[in-house]
Amino acid sequence: MLIGLIISVIIALTGGGESEFVSSIPHIKREIRRNVVEKERKDSLLVLVNGYEKEIKKYEKGKDKLQKNLYKTSSDRSKSTDEFLEAYDAYYQATVSLISSLIDYRLLFQQQITEEELQLIVEKAKESSKKEQRQLAKGEEKIEEYLQDTFRDIHKVVGKHVEDQAKADTITKSLDDLENTVHKFIDEALELNMEKKRLLDDKNVSGEELHELYERSSDLRFQGSRDYAHFREEAIRHTSEKEWKAINKELKPLMKN
Repeated sequence: MLIGLIISVIIALTGGGESEFVSSIPHIKREIRRNVVEKERKDSLLVLVNGYEKEIKKYEKGKDKLQKNLYKTSSDRSKSTDEFLEAYDAYYQATVSLISSLIDYRLLFQQQITEEELQLIVEKAKESSKKEQRQLAKGEEKIEEYLQDTFRDIHKVVGKHVEDQAKADTITKSLDDLENTVHKFIDEALELNMEKKRLLDDKNVSGEELHELYERSSDLRFQGSRDYAHFREEAIRHTSEKEWKAINKELKPLMKN
Protein backbone atom coordinates (compact mmCIF):
# COMPACT_ATOMS: atom_id res chain seq x y z
CA MET A 1 0.00 0.00 0.00
CA LEU A 2 1.01 3.64 -0.27
CA ILE A 3 2.74 4.03 3.09
CA GLY A 4 4.20 0.55 2.85
CA LEU A 5 5.62 1.33 -0.57
CA ILE A 6 7.13 4.63 0.49
CA ILE A 7 8.66 3.21 3.66
CA SER A 8 9.93 0.20 1.72
CA VAL A 9 11.57 2.54 -0.80
CA ILE A 10 13.18 4.55 1.99
CA ILE A 11 14.41 1.44 3.76
CA ALA A 12 15.79 0.03 0.52
CA LEU A 13 17.56 3.32 -0.20
CA THR A 14 19.09 3.49 3.26
CA GLY A 15 20.32 -0.03 3.80
CA GLY A 16 17.86 -2.79 2.91
CA GLY A 17 14.51 -4.08 4.06
CA GLU A 18 13.61 -6.65 6.69
CA SER A 19 16.48 -8.83 5.48
CA GLU A 20 19.13 -6.11 5.52
CA PHE A 21 21.68 -7.79 7.81
CA VAL A 22 22.45 -10.45 5.22
CA SER A 23 21.40 -8.67 2.03
CA SER A 24 23.41 -5.54 2.83
CA ILE A 25 26.65 -7.54 2.91
CA PRO A 26 27.60 -8.53 -0.66
CA HIS A 27 28.91 -12.09 -0.89
CA ILE A 28 28.56 -12.63 2.85
CA LYS A 29 29.21 -16.36 2.57
CA ARG A 30 32.45 -15.72 0.70
CA GLU A 31 33.53 -13.20 3.32
CA ILE A 32 32.78 -15.64 6.14
CA ARG A 33 34.90 -18.28 4.42
CA ARG A 34 37.73 -15.78 3.96
CA ASN A 35 37.71 -14.18 7.40
CA VAL A 36 36.65 -16.92 9.85
CA VAL A 37 39.55 -19.36 10.22
CA GLU A 38 38.08 -21.84 12.71
CA LYS A 39 36.22 -24.46 10.65
CA GLU A 40 33.55 -25.33 13.21
CA ARG A 41 32.48 -21.73 13.72
CA LYS A 42 32.75 -21.01 9.99
CA ASP A 43 30.40 -23.89 9.17
CA SER A 44 28.00 -22.86 11.92
CA LEU A 45 27.85 -19.28 10.63
CA LEU A 46 27.18 -20.47 7.09
CA VAL A 47 24.33 -22.64 8.37
CA LEU A 48 22.83 -19.59 10.09
CA VAL A 49 23.05 -17.52 6.90
CA ASN A 50 21.36 -20.32 4.96
CA GLY A 51 18.59 -20.46 7.56
CA TYR A 52 18.23 -16.70 7.41
CA GLU A 53 17.85 -16.79 3.63
CA LYS A 54 15.27 -19.58 3.81
CA GLU A 55 13.16 -17.47 6.18
CA ILE A 56 13.24 -14.63 3.66
CA LYS A 57 12.21 -16.89 0.75
CA LYS A 58 9.37 -18.37 2.80
CA TYR A 59 8.17 -14.88 3.69
CA GLU A 60 8.34 -13.67 0.09
CA LYS A 61 6.16 -16.58 -1.06
CA GLY A 62 3.44 -15.85 1.47
CA LYS A 63 3.80 -12.09 0.97
CA ASP A 64 2.64 -12.27 -2.66
CA LYS A 65 -0.62 -13.91 -1.65
CA LEU A 66 -1.22 -11.46 1.18
CA GLN A 67 -0.50 -8.49 -1.10
CA LYS A 68 -2.96 -9.70 -3.71
CA ASN A 69 -5.64 -10.12 -1.05
CA LEU A 70 -4.86 -6.66 0.32
CA TYR A 71 -5.24 -5.00 -3.07
CA LYS A 72 -8.38 -6.98 -3.86
CA THR A 73 -9.93 -5.96 -0.55
CA SER A 74 -8.90 -2.32 -0.92
CA SER A 75 -10.28 -2.14 -4.47
CA ASP A 76 -13.66 -3.58 -3.54
CA ARG A 77 -15.79 -0.61 -2.48
CA SER A 78 -18.23 -2.97 -0.77
CA LYS A 79 -15.49 -3.93 1.72
CA SER A 80 -15.61 -1.93 4.94
CA THR A 81 -12.69 -0.16 6.54
CA ASP A 82 -12.55 -2.91 9.16
CA GLU A 83 -12.29 -5.55 6.43
CA PHE A 84 -9.54 -3.58 4.70
CA LEU A 85 -7.60 -3.25 7.97
CA GLU A 86 -8.06 -6.96 8.66
CA ALA A 87 -6.43 -7.73 5.30
CA TYR A 88 -3.64 -5.25 6.01
CA ASP A 89 -3.03 -6.60 9.51
CA ALA A 90 -2.58 -10.13 8.14
CA TYR A 91 0.13 -8.74 5.88
CA TYR A 92 1.57 -6.70 8.74
CA GLN A 93 1.69 -9.65 11.14
CA ALA A 94 3.60 -11.74 8.60
CA THR A 95 6.28 -9.03 8.55
CA VAL A 96 6.36 -8.84 12.35
CA SER A 97 6.81 -12.63 12.57
CA LEU A 98 9.63 -12.51 10.02
CA ILE A 99 11.44 -9.77 11.91
CA SER A 100 11.23 -11.70 15.19
CA SER A 101 12.75 -14.74 13.51
CA LEU A 102 15.51 -12.72 11.85
CA ILE A 103 16.45 -11.08 15.13
CA ASP A 104 16.93 -14.57 16.61
CA TYR A 105 19.26 -15.45 13.73
CA ARG A 106 21.16 -12.19 14.15
CA LEU A 107 21.75 -12.82 17.87
CA LEU A 108 22.95 -16.37 17.22
CA PHE A 109 25.23 -15.06 14.48
CA GLN A 110 26.90 -12.43 16.65
CA GLN A 111 27.41 -14.95 19.46
CA GLN A 112 29.55 -17.07 17.14
CA ILE A 113 31.68 -14.40 15.49
CA THR A 114 34.39 -12.22 16.93
CA GLU A 115 34.28 -8.45 16.74
CA GLU A 116 37.39 -8.45 14.52
CA GLU A 117 35.84 -10.95 12.10
CA LEU A 118 32.59 -9.03 11.90
CA GLN A 119 34.41 -5.78 11.18
CA LEU A 120 36.46 -7.42 8.42
CA ILE A 121 33.27 -8.72 6.82
CA VAL A 122 31.45 -5.39 7.15
CA GLU A 123 34.44 -3.41 5.86
CA LYS A 124 34.73 -5.68 2.86
CA ALA A 125 31.05 -5.15 2.23
CA LYS A 126 31.60 -1.40 2.20
CA GLU A 127 34.45 -1.77 -0.30
CA SER A 128 32.30 -4.04 -2.47
CA SER A 129 29.31 -1.76 -2.57
CA LYS A 130 30.66 1.60 -3.79
CA LYS A 131 28.54 1.31 -6.93
CA GLU A 132 25.46 0.56 -4.82
CA GLN A 133 26.21 3.58 -2.65
CA ARG A 134 26.32 5.86 -5.68
CA GLN A 135 23.01 4.45 -6.87
CA LEU A 136 21.60 4.89 -3.39
CA ALA A 137 22.54 8.57 -3.32
CA LYS A 138 20.83 9.13 -6.65
CA GLY A 139 17.78 7.23 -5.44
CA GLU A 140 17.40 9.39 -2.34
CA GLU A 141 17.28 12.48 -4.52
CA LYS A 142 14.31 11.03 -6.39
CA ILE A 143 12.10 10.30 -3.37
CA GLU A 144 10.59 13.76 -3.17
CA GLU A 145 10.11 13.95 -6.93
CA TYR A 146 8.42 10.54 -6.89
CA LEU A 147 6.04 11.60 -4.13
CA GLN A 148 5.15 14.87 -5.80
CA ASP A 149 4.34 13.07 -9.05
CA THR A 150 2.33 10.41 -7.25
CA PHE A 151 0.08 12.76 -5.34
CA ARG A 152 -0.25 15.16 -8.25
CA ASP A 153 -1.55 12.31 -10.44
CA ILE A 154 -4.10 11.26 -7.81
CA HIS A 155 -5.26 14.87 -7.44
CA LYS A 156 -5.72 15.09 -11.21
CA VAL A 157 -7.86 11.96 -11.27
CA VAL A 158 -10.04 13.24 -8.42
CA GLY A 159 -10.49 16.59 -10.16
CA LYS A 160 -11.28 14.98 -13.50
CA HIS A 161 -13.65 12.20 -12.44
CA VAL A 162 -15.47 13.39 -9.30
CA GLU A 163 -18.22 15.64 -10.67
CA ASP A 164 -19.60 16.96 -7.36
CA GLN A 165 -17.20 19.73 -6.32
CA ALA A 166 -18.03 19.48 -2.61
CA LYS A 167 -17.27 15.76 -2.64
CA ALA A 168 -14.11 16.32 -4.64
CA ASP A 169 -13.00 18.90 -2.07
CA THR A 170 -13.57 16.43 0.78
CA ILE A 171 -11.51 13.75 -0.96
CA THR A 172 -8.79 16.28 -1.78
CA LYS A 173 -8.62 17.36 1.89
CA SER A 174 -8.18 13.73 2.96
CA LEU A 175 -5.53 13.24 0.29
CA ASP A 176 -3.66 16.37 1.47
CA ASP A 177 -3.71 15.05 5.03
CA LEU A 178 -2.29 11.74 3.82
CA GLU A 179 0.45 13.49 1.86
CA ASN A 180 1.45 15.55 4.92
CA THR A 181 1.60 12.37 6.99
CA VAL A 182 3.79 10.69 4.38
CA HIS A 183 6.31 13.54 4.41
CA LYS A 184 6.48 13.31 8.20
CA PHE A 185 7.04 9.57 7.95
CA ILE A 186 9.87 10.09 5.49
CA ASP A 187 11.86 12.11 8.02
CA GLU A 188 11.18 9.53 10.74
CA ALA A 189 12.03 6.59 8.49
CA LEU A 190 15.31 8.10 7.31
CA GLU A 191 16.33 8.80 10.91
CA LEU A 192 15.27 5.29 11.92
CA ASN A 193 17.36 3.66 9.22
CA MET A 194 20.47 5.59 10.20
CA GLU A 195 20.02 4.15 13.69
CA LYS A 196 19.37 0.72 12.20
CA LYS A 197 22.64 0.78 10.26
CA ARG A 198 24.57 1.76 13.40
CA LEU A 199 23.08 -1.09 15.43
CA LEU A 200 23.54 -3.72 12.73
CA ASP A 201 27.27 -2.94 12.64
CA ASP A 202 27.48 -3.37 16.42
CA LYS A 203 28.76 -6.77 17.51
CA ASN A 204 27.26 -6.32 20.97
CA VAL A 205 23.80 -5.05 20.07
CA SER A 206 21.18 -6.59 22.36
CA GLY A 207 17.95 -8.34 21.47
CA GLU A 208 16.06 -5.60 23.30
CA GLU A 209 17.67 -2.90 21.18
CA LEU A 210 16.87 -4.73 17.96
CA HIS A 211 13.26 -5.40 18.96
CA GLU A 212 12.78 -1.77 19.96
CA LEU A 213 14.23 -0.59 16.66
CA TYR A 214 12.02 -2.82 14.54
CA GLU A 215 8.97 -1.97 16.64
CA ARG A 216 9.49 1.67 15.71
CA SER A 217 9.65 0.69 12.04
CA SER A 218 6.53 -1.44 12.41
CA ASP A 219 4.74 1.42 14.15
CA LEU A 220 5.32 3.62 11.09
CA ARG A 221 3.81 0.99 8.82
CA PHE A 222 0.90 0.39 11.18
CA GLN A 223 0.03 4.07 11.53
CA GLY A 224 0.43 4.56 7.81
CA SER A 225 -2.14 1.85 7.14
CA ARG A 226 -4.66 3.65 9.34
CA ASP A 227 -4.10 6.95 7.55
CA TYR A 228 -4.47 5.29 4.19
CA ALA A 229 -7.63 3.50 5.38
CA HIS A 230 -9.11 6.89 6.31
CA PHE A 231 -8.37 8.27 2.85
CA ARG A 232 -9.90 5.15 1.23
CA GLU A 233 -13.02 5.46 3.38
CA GLU A 234 -13.50 9.12 2.47
CA ALA A 235 -12.90 8.44 -1.22
CA ILE A 236 -15.43 5.59 -1.35
CA ARG A 237 -18.00 7.49 0.70
CA HIS A 238 -17.92 10.48 -1.67
CA THR A 239 -17.74 8.75 -5.05
CA SER A 240 -19.93 6.70 -7.32
CA GLU A 241 -18.80 3.26 -8.39
CA LYS A 242 -17.49 4.71 -11.67
CA GLU A 243 -15.63 7.53 -9.91
CA TRP A 244 -14.07 5.16 -7.39
CA LYS A 245 -12.96 2.85 -10.19
CA ALA A 246 -11.04 5.73 -11.80
CA ILE A 247 -9.36 6.73 -8.53
CA ASN A 248 -8.58 3.14 -7.54
CA LYS A 249 -6.87 2.53 -10.89
CA GLU A 250 -4.45 5.33 -10.03
CA LEU A 251 -3.82 3.78 -6.61
CA LYS A 252 -2.96 0.32 -7.94
CA PRO A 253 0.80 0.91 -8.38
CA LEU A 254 0.93 2.15 -4.78
CA MET A 255 -0.37 -1.12 -3.35
CA LYS A 256 2.58 -3.25 -4.38
CA ASN A 257 4.64 -3.08 -1.15
